[in-house]
Amino acid sequence: MQYKDLPINNKFCPLPWIGTMISPNGLCMSCCVQKQSTNPTNFIENNTIADIRNNEFNTKLRMDMISGIQNTSCEQCWHTEANGADSLRQIRISEYQDVIDNLDIQLDGSLLPSDDILHWDVRQTNLCNMKCVTCGPGLSSLWNGELRRNKMSNSIGTRDIIDASDNSLEDILQTVKKSIPRVSSFYFAGGEPLISDMHWDILYELILQERTDVKLSYNTNLLKMNYKGHNAIETWSHFEQVYVGVSIDCIGPRAEYVRKGTKWNTVESNFKTLYNELPNQIGLHITTSVMTIAALQETLEWAAQWQQPSNKIKIYANNLVYDPAKMSINILPNDMKNKYWQTIKTPLRQLDDANAYSLFEEELFSTIPQDQLDHLRSEFKIIINALDQVRKTNIKTYCPELAEWFDGIEIIC
Repeated sequence: MQYKDLPINNKFCPLPWIGTMISPNGLCMSCCVQKQSTNPTNFIENNTIADIRNNEFNTKLRMDMISGIQNTSCEQCWHTEANGADSLRQIRISEYQDVIDNLDIQLDGSLLPSDDILHWDVRQTNLCNMKCVTCGPGLSSLWNGELRRNKMSNSIGTRDIIDASDNSLEDILQTVKKSIPRVSSFYFAGGEPLISDMHWDILYELILQERTDVKLSYNTNLLKMNYKGHNAIETWSHFEQVYVGVSIDCIGPRAEYVRKGTKWNTVESNFKTLYNELPNQIGLHITTSVMTIAALQETLEWAAQWQQPSNKIKIYANNLVYDPAKMSINILPNDMKNKYWQTIKTPLRQLDDANAYSLFEEELFSTIPQDQLDHLRSEFKIIINALDQVRKTNIKTYCPELAEWFDGIEIIC
């Protein structure tokens, strides 16, 4: 069956057919927003990537999509679409339309031996040079090491650096290399991709196999553009399509607190270099939490300087912190929510990112039961107090607008 022949009510997404994402803990899924599965058959420790792509879990996922069933593992896309915004599913359909039109879709949801991986999402290590407050040990080696050294809870590894390739049934890099003749795109995240050896190995293999037409996309904190003799801009110059999404949630001292490990002057300098060397290939990706919403207008004003007519960066503000829920903007009291909304709603409407306004409005003003809200606020205060003690910082210094509210939060044992 061809894509054009699918039932009109289908929920098709190309990624379960052509995409693979590998997480630091060895979980292999179709994409980064898919709900994490605890199914052991989705981990590369005991299964090959090919076996995982064609296992019962993923076969049912594809069958559901063909039949118009909203598989629960894709609930983030369904939620986004229900609110009138463009989901990752819809974006990928548009991006891979030519590939989709030529797919041979099996009604039983299975993959054919010829169904290669055309899109790789590579984030197989938690190696990172930051330990953002809203992150955790699974995606940051600095977080993991800090938790273990200070005997804090929630450490998930026996080592600081968790790398899926250490426990894989197959050599991940070799599997990636074998797919290169037909691959269309790579998305690199982390951890921090620019300090990942596998990332650099893949780039050089692409150059070696003369696949510099492959599209490269990134999510990077941009703290380090030179690593072990590798220079990012020089290497990217070999490729025809490069998009660098830079994660900057706020600027200045607040950035150094919220994204611990940030050296703001270095990040800003690297951003300027990137802007000049890779015109129209940069995006600013802002993630908003309870600690950064008060500074969002300031961050957008900082971004405005990079909006010259001949070289405009893309600005995305549609990434809100939902997990962990204790970091969500929705835990704020109503008077603070209304205050911040008045300052950000106009700038949000002016962004090309059409989804941001509606997502902020929904998250700010959706209702949370009071007992749940009290527990989330308590959890927020507990983790912030613990991190401030370990890191020798104070949230009230860097987020002064939260001081009075933070002091008034009651700890629930």
